[in-house]
Amino acid sequence: MEKVITYQLSENFIERLSDMLAGLAPGGNLGRYVCVFGGRRPALFLNRALAVRFKKSFIPPVIFSIDSFVDYILGESGKLPCVGELDASYLMYQLVKERAPGLLSGKESFAAFLTWAQEMVSFIEQLDLEDISDDALTHIEKSAAIGYEIPESINRVLTGISTLRAHYHEALTGRGIMSRGMRYRQAAHAAARVSFGEFDRIFFCGFFYLHATERAIIREVLNRSKGTCIFQGDSSHWSVLEDSARFFSFPIVPGTPCPARYELSLYQGFDMHSQCALARTILATDAGDVADTVILLPRPETAVPLLTEVSSVLDEYNISMGYSLKRTPLYALCVAIGRAQESRKHDTYYSRDYLSLLMHPLAKNLNVIQDPIVTRIIVHTLQEILQGRIEASIGGSVFVNIEEIEQDEVLYHASAAALQGAGITVTTDQCKGVLSALHALFFKNWERLENFKSFSVAIATLLEALIEKSILTDFAFNVKVIEKLQAIQKELAQLSFCGEPFEALELWEIFRQKLDGEMISFIGSPLHGTQILGLFETRLLNFKNVIVLDANESVLPKLTVYEPLIPREVMLNLGLNRLEKEEEIQRYQFMRLIEGATRVHLIYEENQEKEKSRFIEELIWRRQKEAGALQVFEVPRANFRLGFSSGPTPVAKTPRMIEYIKAACYSASRINTYVNCPLRFYYQYVLGLKEKDDLLEEPQAQHIGTFIHELLEEAFAPFVGKKPHFDKRFKDLFFTRFQDKFDQQLGRRMKSDAFLLKHIMRERLSAFLEEEATRPVARIISLEHECTGTIALAGMEVPFKYMVDRVDEMADGSIVIIDYKTGSVDAVPAKRAALESLELSRQTIKKKIKSFQLPIYYYFLSKEFPSRSVNAELYSVRTLAREVFISEKDYPLRDTIMQVCLSALSFIFGEIINPDVGFVAHKEERKCQNCIFTALCV
Repeated sequence: MEKVITYQLSENFIERLSDMLAGLAPGGNLGRYVCVFGGRRPALFLNRALAVRFKKSFIPPVIFSIDSFVDYILGESGKLPCVGELDASYLMYQLVKERAPGLLSGKESFAAFLTWAQEMVSFIEQLDLEDISDDALTHIEKSAAIGYEIPESINRVLTGISTLRAHYHEALTGRGIMSRGMRYRQAAHAAARVSFGEFDRIFFCGFFYLHATERAIIREVLNRSKGTCIFQGDSSHWSVLEDSARFFSFPIVPGTPCPARYELSLYQGFDMHSQCALARTILATDAGDVADTVILLPRPETAVPLLTEVSSVLDEYNISMGYSLKRTPLYALCVAIGRAQESRKHDTYYSRDYLSLLMHPLAKNLNVIQDPIVTRIIVHTLQEILQGRIEASIGGSVFVNIEEIEQDEVLYHASAAALQGAGITVTTDQCKGVLSALHALFFKNWERLENFKSFSVAIATLLEALIEKSILTDFAFNVKVIEKLQAIQKELAQLSFCGEPFEALELWEIFRQKLDGEMISFIGSPLHGTQILGLFETRLLNFKNVIVLDANESVLPKLTVYEPLIPREVMLNLGLNRLEKEEEIQRYQFMRLIEGATRVHLIYEENQEKEKSRFIEELIWRRQKEAGALQVFEVPRANFRLGFSSGPTPVAKTPRMIEYIKAACYSASRINTYVNCPLRFYYQYVLGLKEKDDLLEEPQAQHIGTFIHELLEEAFAPFVGKKPHFDKRFKDLFFTRFQDKFDQQLGRRMKSDAFLLKHIMRERLSAFLEEEATRPVARIISLEHECTGTIALAGMEVPFKYMVDRVDEMADGSIVIIDYKTGSVDAVPAKRAALESLELSRQTIKKKIKSFQLPIYYYFLSKEFPSRSVNAELYSVRTLAREVFISEKDYPLRDTIMQVCLSALSFIFGEIINPDVGFVAHKEERKCQNCIFTALCV
């Protein structure tokens, strides 16, 4: 039988192979024939094809993957376990520390060096797979001694690379383990000692790129006249096949021409989800036989969005590809645990990381007692307390002590009450037990980790609890995630260095890097339904209908365009041109798949950041040459209906709204809100919406303003009814109070920058006290005094409430109303000349009156002190600027000014209660971008 058989790319490889095998054994006994594939999947399709041909029971051929064939050649030594990734990396780290410590500069820890260790292990693996001899490495070592244009530390590694490789092999052998590269290299040399007498013929099926060790194995079998290589494609079109043809000294040229006859369609999306929607449309309208259809996903992260779309049009489908562990909830939980430990200070946890971990769905839904709702309500109650919505001693702290939290009775009583409202009776002691269990599982178990042995125990405890008590296993895919984590836990427990001491942060960094590179296999049936596969899962398989998503450059092909450690010049000198070979390998797999199809649908995303794949450009170029024209494809684009409006739709007032608005009690702030934006007034005062305050957030301007107001009220309270004195004793007491209050209210919510804010506030308040000492105040009449009254507006008496920060009686007997401002001071009505010609419209009132705060204060206080000279002013604590309501020049005409302000106020109120005037948005970019209702304003 011939040593080489070559099929056209457009031919069905499995069908041709099964025809040939059936012809070799018409009776159905193929037990002495061997098929060696690059992977395991083709074996399933081959056996199915043979079953169709024989239509009876048969003895299938012996089928190996290339890995299992290598193990067969090695015999007993092939049973030695392969070295784990972390063990290999740690061994390399130890060797480098001994022989090239300069390479560890800036990366002294194993965690910091891990990426480089992986690169070095990968480099030695390539050397072994390609059977690069020590003689070939000698040239590299000599060149490195002269010096490549790379860091000196890497040159030093390269000068002893052969020795480093030998010590690496020696260390692995001494432990009774091997790397994959070592197995292949040993098999290449051991193949000559294997008779293969139990087989009549060994078929090497559909290999494209072959490592040097694989070539050596195949050549040994061919030399025994035991083997046949079956290729697909023409060596004149593929340099990889040309290399194989040259090595084996036979032509790789297909026989009978079989031109590709597939129908090609292109589609353009604008993001991942639009591509998935296009795939759904194709499956629903133009896919043909969905049972003979493959959806190719170059990016695993597209899998879940795709399933969301296509599950409505597919009854049966199979996913066989890797899915990143990083995209699973269990990964997020592990990261949250690690982040909480990394930000921990001694016995206290950073509040945000602490809450983030407990709020993870797998944590807050743990079924500790009775029902998951118990845990959930306790965690949410704890969140309310820490964020300051429920008053408790532990609220608002940047760092929290879990022991103190467990002693807080407010939490347990509030949780028990909330659970009682949900129909669940739980005692406060039971609530405490639930929280203690959560703290032990997610926090305390991780606090004193010393090595990977203890780390693996903590992981095992966590997984056991999640399996028994969480919602994790309610979803089938999560079972595979748990299995992967259990395998990782077992690997960590069995590491050769599991007892070596590590800093906790280093343990977490290594663990995170380990998780980042892990993939999970979907569960499915590869012979039934529509197949959803990665590029290399399609090797040697044929489908009538092919749908390819993410056909974009940098995705298809997916290439590593730089070598982070070993320079490209070194790789080329060794004959290792990974970039060029990898591009051709991916191009070959792609072209083989589509040329064997009947219908091909290529979906790509095109925008400023992404462009179509070079593979699509090649196909377009081919069609353009055949047609002699540039326009050869009509490319449908994904789109969706989008309704545009010039602005938010006004909200019409209903009779119930009018009734509610008329009955409400008003304030200057409420009126000002309407003047600035009626739609915000609707959201805030009609619907009652407000932003939740979060004491775990850094203090904002409003928090600082509240702090200043409270501080001044408390400090000046002893002076109510008397003249204030700002002597040294008062200032000492004032700043002691400031220090204590700052630490309690603001400092605990801030990190290291608290001292800066404290310093600035202290300087401003010191200047404020100096200014106060110069003011001729006879007595302070009131502080933060809340009052009520009515104003006749639009034909009705409208109730108002107001709180004046401070009212002073001056030495000349006049009354001054003070409103403190900690921000800018710009909300004072215009002067009399501008107000006399005031047009009664909301826009003009907004521009001229600006704010009704001082006019309303003046209105009520002037009635309280009818025989006194009364004025109101804004007093900036920040700049010490004071802006009066009525200037000294305009004061004789104060009644006229007030009449204008009251007329404007009456107009605004009339518009508020007018059923014909809707709540409209007032667009003002500076204010809109900081408005809490921006998301609703559409």
